[in-house]
Formats: sequence, C-alpha cells, structure tokens
Amino acid sequence: MFRFASSCAPYFFGICLLLSFTSASAQTDTSAHNLYEFNHVDQPIAARQSSIYHVLADNRGLIWLASDTDGLLRFDGYDYQPWTDVLLSSPEHAGFSKLLINNDAIWGATWGQGLIRWDSSEQSEIVYKASPAPSTINSDRVQTLYKDSQNRLWIGTLKGLSYINLDDPTKVYNLADDNPLSSLRIWWLQEREDAIWVATARGVFRLSKDLSLWQEYLVAYNDSDQNRSNEIRTLEIIDGAIWIGTDEGLFRLNEDTNQFEGINLESDSEFASNMRVNDILFDDSSGQANTIWIGTNKGLYPLDSRSLSLLDGPQQTPTLRGIDIRSLYQDDTGIIWVGTRGQGLFKGVQTKTKFVDLLQSPAQSLSDSDSTLVEAVHYDPFGNLWLATTQGVFKRTTVNDQSKWSYVAFPKYHNVHTVRVLHVDQNGRLWVGTNQRVFRAEADTFTELTEFFGFQKIGLEDLSLTAVYENQSRLLFGIWGLGIAEVALDTGDIKWVDQKIAGLRGNIAYDILNIEDLGLYAATRYSGLIPLEQSPNLEGISNNTVLFCAHSFPQNIVWLCSDKGLLKYDINSGDLEQFGEQHGFPSTKVLGLTHDSNGILWVMTHQGLVRFAPTTQTVRLIGLNEGLPLELFTEGGMAQAKTGHIALASPNGAFEFAPEAIQVKEQRSSVHLTNLVLGQEDITHQTAFSKTTFNLPYDYGSLRFYFSVTDFRAPTKNMYRHRIVDGQQGWSSWSREPEVLVANLPAGNHVIEVEGKNSQGITTPSPLQLEVVIKTPWWKSVWFIALVIVGVCLIIYLGIRLRTQRLARLTIALESEVAQRTQELKEANSALRLLSETDYLTGLVNRRGFEKAFGLTQKQHRRAKQEFSLLLIDVDHFKKFNDQYGHQEGDACLELIAKCLTDNLREQDIICRWGGEEFVVLLPNTGSADIIELAKKLNTKAKQAVHQQFGSSELATLTIGVVVCADPTQPLEYWLHLADEALYRGKAGGRNQVVLAESPPN
Repeated sequence: MFRFASSCAPYFFGICLLLSFTSASAQTDTSAHNLYEFNHVDQPIAARQSSIYHVLADNRGLIWLASDTDGLLRFDGYDYQPWTDVLLSSPEHAGFSKLLINNDAIWGATWGQGLIRWDSSEQSEIVYKASPAPSTINSDRVQTLYKDSQNRLWIGTLKGLSYINLDDPTKVYNLADDNPLSSLRIWWLQEREDAIWVATARGVFRLSKDLSLWQEYLVAYNDSDQNRSNEIRTLEIIDGAIWIGTDEGLFRLNEDTNQFEGINLESDSEFASNMRVNDILFDDSSGQANTIWIGTNKGLYPLDSRSLSLLDGPQQTPTLRGIDIRSLYQDDTGIIWVGTRGQGLFKGVQTKTKFVDLLQSPAQSLSDSDSTLVEAVHYDPFGNLWLATTQGVFKRTTVNDQSKWSYVAFPKYHNVHTVRVLHVDQNGRLWVGTNQRVFRAEADTFTELTEFFGFQKIGLEDLSLTAVYENQSRLLFGIWGLGIAEVALDTGDIKWVDQKIAGLRGNIAYDILNIEDLGLYAATRYSGLIPLEQSPNLEGISNNTVLFCAHSFPQNIVWLCSDKGLLKYDINSGDLEQFGEQHGFPSTKVLGLTHDSNGILWVMTHQGLVRFAPTTQTVRLIGLNEGLPLELFTEGGMAQAKTGHIALASPNGAFEFAPEAIQVKEQRSSVHLTNLVLGQEDITHQTAFSKTTFNLPYDYGSLRFYFSVTDFRAPTKNMYRHRIVDGQQGWSSWSREPEVLVANLPAGNHVIEVEGKNSQGITTPSPLQLEVVIKTPWWKSVWFIALVIVGVCLIIYLGIRLRTQRLARLTIALESEVAQRTQELKEANSALRLLSETDYLTGLVNRRGFEKAFGLTQKQHRRAKQEFSLLLIDVDHFKKFNDQYGHQEGDACLELIAKCLTDNLREQDIICRWGGEEFVVLLPNTGSADIIELAKKLNTKAKQAVHQQFGSSELATLTIGVVVCADPTQPLEYWLHLADEALYRGKAGGRNQVVLAESPPN
C-alpha cells in the first residue's frame, strides 16, 4: 500500500458573498455574473433545528433534511413534514447525520441508533445495528452514506467503513481487517472513474473499486496520526480534481506530486484563523462552470476554481457571514440549499443584474428625503430621464455614456401627495401635475419649479392633472373629475376639449392616446374608452371596467390596462379579448404597458411585471430571478425611451432595464404529489413515493391530494390546475392552491391530471397523472346480484312446494295479530291525541289542535295554490245569558252552538272552541263566493236552536268575522287578526251579524 503527505502548510481563508448591482444605467454590460441572493427559509420547524447535517432532493425534486433536532424532514416548498416517527420507534431521540433516497426507500444514518432502511412501497423497515457478530455495521454512529456506480451503498461510521449491495439489502459487507478504512472514522465518500475516494479522520484514502488496493494521502506530512490537520471533513471531485476541507482550510490534491496544496486566499485577519471547511459544492447551473461554494464555520464563500480566488464584487449577503455552514446542496433549478448550525435552513436563488435601481445611483444623495416612493417616470425627446417623488423631481442627463443627476424640490409651501403628470414638451418645458397644483420648469437649465396659473383662464384654481398627451403643437391634459383641456404651446391659450367624463363623480381620464386613422381617445375610470373631438366612436369597449392606460400596437389593435386584466380590442372586428390570472398573470389589475422592438408586450400589473408575447400568448413573470426585487408598482408608472429602455416607478424606487437583456431561463420543473388525506386521516406515510394509482372503497368519503411544483425559487407563486380526464368540465382555472379534493365520484376508474406553473409562468412539461379506482359496492357487484337472484328463485320454489299451506296459516294468524295490535295502537294514540287536542266541554278541537290542523291545511293549499277561509265567532251577550240562566245553562248553550256548527258544516271543516264563548272555523277550499252565505246560515241556525231550547231570541246570538285566506304563506296570527278586526266591526255595528274582513294590502 502507499501513503503520501503534503509538503505545504495549511492555509486559512475568509469570504465575501457577492451581490452585483449595475451602477449607472441599463446600458451597462448585461453579461454580468449570475449571483445568488440567500434568504432564510422562514419556517418555525426549520428554524429550531440545532444542526442540519444534510440536504438533498429525492428523484421527484422534493427537499429532505437530516438534522439533530427533529431528525428527518421533507420540504415541499410550503411546509415541512416530519418523517422521523416513520423510521424511529423513539423519535424524541432523533439525530440524523445523512440520508439517501433510492427509489421508494429511505436510508437514514443516525447518530446512535444505527442505519435504518424504510421502504415506502412495502411499508417495511430494516434496522442495521453494530454487534460483535460478522456482517454488521461497525458502529451505531453512522457519519455518511454514498451510493456508487456498482449499486453499492457505502456506510461510513465512527469506527470504519462497510457497504450493502442494494440488490440485496439484507446483508452487510465489511472490509478486511488489515484495511485501515475498516476502523477509521469516515467523514465523506466520492467516486471517480478510477476509484472510491474516502475522507477520514486520518487523511484521504483512494480505494480501488474491487477493494483490493488503497492509498493514503495526508495533509500534514509530519504527523500520520489522527489529528486536526489530517481530519478530512468533506471531499468533492470537481473536473476530476480532488478538493477537501479540514479544520484548517481548503485544499486541492496535486496528483503530479501526490500532495495536497492549500488554497491561499487573501482575507480579513478576523476570519483567517480557525477556519473549518464543512462542505464543498460545485455550482454547475450558474452558466460559469468555474464557481465553487465553500461552506465553513464562518460563512459561505464563492470561489473561482481557475484563479483560486474569491469572486469579485460587493458583499452579497452579510447574513451568512459568520454562520456555521454544515451542508450544501444544489437542486435541478439551480437553487443552493444551505443547512446551518443553530440558524436553520437558507435558500440561495440566482439573480441577474439586468435592472438598474435608479435611486441607488447618485440621484438619491441629492434629495433630503430617504423616501423610495417614485410617483412618475418620463423620458423626454432629448434623451433625459425624469423621476418624480412627492418631494421633488430628479433629472438624469447622459453624455458619452456618463450620467449626471440633478434635483429640484417642490416649493416648501406646497404639500404634495401625488404626482400623476411628468412631461417635457417639444419646446423644452417640464410640466409636473400634482394633487392640487401644476408646476413648470425649463428642462434645459432645470433650477426651479414654478407654479403655473394658466388654468385660471378656464376657471380652475385648484386642480389635479391625471394624464398628458402631446399632439402636434398642443398639450392635452386630463383633469380630475372635469374632462380634457388643451394648452397651445405656441400661444399659451387654454380651452376645454371634452367634458363628457364630468357627468360621473370621481371620473378620471387616466390616459390619452392617438389611434391611427381614428384620432384621439381617452381611457377613463368609469366611461371606458371615449373619443375626443370628432373622432369616430369605437363600438364594443365596455364601460364597466376601470381603464388605467391604453396602447395602440400594432395597427388596428388597442391594448387596455384595466382592473379586470389586459384587454385586447380589435378595431376591425370589434372583438374584445381578456387576459388575466387564468392565463398566468399574477393579478387582474394592470397598471401600465408598452412594447419592445420584438413585438413583446411588457405589462406592469398590481403584483408584478409580465413579459407577454401576443402571437403565442406566452406569459413570463419577471421578478427576483431576473434581478427585479419588487412586485408593487405605481399606477401608470411606466415609460419607454427612444433607445428602447423601459423605466418603472414603484413604492420602492425606480428601475430601468433594456428589454433585450432580460432573458428568462426556461427552467421547466415537474409537478408531484406530496401529501394525501383520506377523510380526516393523513395517509402520506402509508403511501409509496412512486404511487400513482389509488384504490378506494365505495364509502371513501373524500380524498385530498396535495401537490408541489418542484421549483422553489418562489413556491407561493407557483400555480396549479387539474381536470378529470373523463369528466365534463375540462381544466379548472389556474390557482395557487396546491390541492385537489376528490369526492362523490361514482364507482369505476378515474384519471386525474394536474399541471403546474412555476413563478415565471413556465408550465410543467407534462401533467401528473393519477388514477383513482372507486370500488363497486358489494351489493352492486354482478356476482352478488346473480347470487341473490338464484337464491330468491330457489327460496320461492321451495316455499311453494313445501310450505305453502303452513305459510298461509301463519300469514293469516300473523295478519290478524298485527291488525289487532295495530288497531289497539291506533285507538290508544287517538285517545291520547283526543285528550290533548279536544275541548272537554264541547268535544271540538281546542286551540292546540286547531293550530296543528291549520299548519297542515296551509301546506296543502300552498302546494295547490288554493284559497281557504276562516270564521271567528263570538256569542253575543253571553255574560248576560249566564247571569239570567246560570252557568250550567251557559255551558249547555255553548254545547248547543258547537253541535249546531258541527251539524251544518262539512266533515273536512275544522271547528275549534278558541276559548270562553269564542269559536274559530277553518274551511278548506272555500273562497269569497260561498263564505258569507255560509256564515249567515250558521248564524241563523244557531239563533233558532238557542231560541227553541232556552226561549231567548236576544241573548246568545252570534257575531261572525269572516276572512278569505288568499295567501297561504301568511301565519295563523295574521288571519286571526284580520278576522278579529271584522268581528270588532260587527260588535260595534250592533252584533248578531256577519262581517267580511277588508282585503289585506298586496
């Protein structure tokens, strides 16, 4: 065997993370290095991890973490899901150092509980523990895992190296006892074509793939023992070269001399000592194949592998400076994931310096205010750029690619809240329209903003300009709530051009444009697109949308910014097409737009900038990935220079860019299933990672699928849509909710397709297909139905042959007994109901029974839409009758009247003793044509009966209030009230009469 040692002393190095900003204008070099912005993944479960030792993605692109706090975690861009309790019976003692995901199996290296393999498809587990027996791992403290090209899983522990053949994971193979790797602490493994390279506590070993030869390489040549210099914490093979990290820095193997050479970097002395390298990452996605990221106990450092120096530029992310970096991983989208000690998880996203932050230029130093709110932007005809804030106006003049800024503040006695108009006319005058005043200045000298009083000629003292358009030798201004006024540039004359918008309170002309061959139009808040002067009217433009701007491109096409999306109006056909969130726009509120030389529309929405190709209807969202660090913009805050550059105004400053420099990387990610919830139970852990077919019982209730587009640059902006392939509704609308609820599906096979879009609006290459099989209920299955039919036929046949007579006798006896018991129950129920709903004196229904009967009658008449009538009857002078004849005879009189009513009414009519001497009669299907005569008849019959029995013709007569119930929806109280009013009128009119209630109001 061989041993080599390095003759160079260890070196130390520091870092500088880079975030490059272009300094002067968007005309600077657009090929600047693509750098990263690192941000903390703000999730409580990630932040509490003491150390994240390993980060990796599975074959679906989901991110997994191995930590010493919660053990094993999976991140889908939205939430962390613990998996430790799946692998460990005692998850409170979780401590994972490395993990490896091979198809449906998770291999977890723990610090104290051995190696664990969990197969999600078989729902089975194998635990590998150290023991004196052969074919076991060397220690329960497993440091690292590595899968080589021969499908072997290498297991590096605190006490040596062993491996498992993944084709037969039941057996562990150990190295020969004379191989030092069988007992050394193993930190890391990598494979090169010639061998397996192993980082240990005593240098680096090169192990032949057949395991027959090994070579040892030491960093400290004068000390071959395990020590701080020779302990190799990480190892990476980059372009065939061996790179290692130790407690004393970064080294690279010189294979000509077989010695490690320290990387001598100039750095601050503060960070030069005690620099420990924990991980090394080769960045192969930034477009520059020479970038290496070095994770140390003092931060993260980008290194140029060719020059062996840190990348140049200002510091990128001071938050990682001084942080102990434990693990690095780069996913397929280029994101760098950083696991730390005590600081949780960080995510690094590539940014490009294509946008110029204009307020980061010398312009900001000219103003006394630290506000970043830019109200308006404007390019004048002379190549100057103008920015307006609520404090003043900035001017940028560019000569020979050198920019010079100047600034003039608004007069102190003016309180400026908004600036909507910023314009330099062809005579070189600057016009600034604020919330109450108009200012002017000489654009060339630009030393003072003076108030313009010319609008007093048309009777305006205080005014707010909302739009401006220069047409030949005149300026057209939109004036808040009043209309469009014209200022002649040569004479200064001012007059009204159009005041149609003044009819609606708060109406505004947001924009004015000239449409070729049609003339001038104004885009308004409430009136749509309206013609000015004698321009022909455009039919078809809706006035139910707020129009923030209008843009004519190409000929005969007008694009409208609205609160309902981007509208495309075809002048020739009159067609109006809408583009919004369903097409991938981040918001339906469009604030500004323009087009570039390639015919691409640049659309400024309420929640981000969009690059929209009209011919293909391709939507691309422009944001942090392209160097634009904002999403909110100022209404109408977009301008375009003759050079093609575009300026954007926002609450966070103003930005300038060259459209041709913005190249969206077409990074197409996949959409994958992440979680499943059956009913109220999360069954994610019970499901194989690769499973796409789900068999459900007929009574499954509901199944909720959760998904993730595995592009985590801005996961909350990823979008989803789905469809059931054999359904009738097609694709759902795009939504940011990553879930699909399956419920009420009939028995059978159903295919669900899910598509996703990343934060740039790029659709996944192919939809995810899931098959849901709903099992047919057993009582609906063919075999069960056939069995039932055969069984029933057999029973009938046997019954007819063998037991016909006996069954007949039993049936007769049973029917007789059932009938008897049924009759007894009916009689008992009738007696109980009679007691609770019958008046004890007259035998009529009481108030309770009547209310119940009224409810049933009302429902029947409501369905049949028929009338019914109500009689409220009061016995006249009943007190006198009692006084004259006595109470016993009074009761007999009431019984006599009740009998008279019963004898003279129909069986379906309901007669109630309402209380005392009052009776109520409900007459179904009886209207106004019959009710009066019937009531008079009852009055006459009752009077005759009382006279015959008691000899009285003046006492105990009846007064009857009659009401026809034409609206069966009204309650009983309503009709009783009307009948009572009629009764009262009868009493007042002399009693002994029938009075019809007045018709109720409709």
